Amino acid sequence: MQKKQYVRLGLKDNKIPNRKHQMYKSEPQNCRISNFDIRF
Repeated sequence: MQKKQYVRLGLKDNKIPNRKHQMYKSEPQNCRISNFDIRF
């Protein structure tokens, strides 16, 4: 199920901690910005 959630946000890296994932999940609007922040 975790993989599916990451795919929804466009996150292919499973190295992302669950804390950040939950934050992005609760804020879909910031998902785009958070997506770029995660890479950096």
